Amino acid sequence: MVRLRVVRKSVVSCVVCLALVAFLFVTFFTDKNPGGQERENFLNGVGMEMIWVPPGEFRMGDLTGRGEVDEKAIRRVWLSGYYLSATEVSQAQWRWVMDTGVIDVNPSAFKDGRLPVENVSWDNAIEFCRRLTISERDTGRLPRGYVYTLPTEAQWEKACRSGNENDWAGDPAEMAWYSQNARGSTCFVAEKKPTAWGFHDMHGNVWEWCRDWYQKSYDGLPVVDPVGPVHGKRRVTRGGAWSSESAEGLRSSRRARLVPPYRANNVGFRAALVRDARH
Repeated sequence: MVRLRVVRKSVVSCVVCLALVAFLFVTFFTDKNPGGQERENFLNGVGMEMIWVPPGEFRMGDLTGRGEVDEKAIRRVWLSGYYLSATEVSQAQWRWVMDTGVIDVNPSAFKDGRLPVENVSWDNAIEFCRRLTISERDTGRLPRGYVYTLPTEAQWEKACRSGNENDWAGDPAEMAWYSQNARGSTCFVAEKKPTAWGFHDMHGNVWEWCRDWYQKSYDGLPVVDPVGPVHGKRRVTRGGAWSSESAEGLRSSRRARLVPPYRANNVGFRAALVRDARH
């Protein structure tokens, strides 16, 4: 009887340990959206579609040999899973998050709620993401440990390529707003054909701020969840804009940089939702 009780206790202990391991795995190692479903796209509280980009490796840089010097170092980059907004942040979404009810907070030169917000600095974009995080957390839509922010340069390029290793994610004439078809201004978001993963306007419309400081070469930077150099003078922008003279300036690997306070009618951003590094 004593031996049987010992065996039973051992079995119970093993079951409890396995259950604890399973709980910890689900809690800390699976990615869930605010609705609690694993790896699914969702619509947040300001009507922003967030698309899940699964973890994995991709080739980053000038894969076809026609790029600029700062694109030349091709590297294999591994990224953890993250969410990225399907479109550039629209003026309607900007006002929803930033409006105080006192003054018009829309800084855009070309005004319409369906157009991308522009004329925003890097700090403006970061502040939008900070306020959006607070708003979504207060309403219970944001899971513990997640924050809205700007995408890293690597996150941006992986989403732009959407599995494609050509210069563009598809035909620029079908996917991009630039000087050949934009008629001198920004255009409504999500009117052009999306990438294979569902992202609109990755090529053209407005340049998009990234989180990274610019470095002329990728040499020496990490290849697992890279975030760029620790210090710098200019932040990375990607994607090209309505003002770009040709599709050459819209290539997936094309890099540009601006000082953080810079604002113009061809510079905007899109939001990423990532695990907070502090958790």
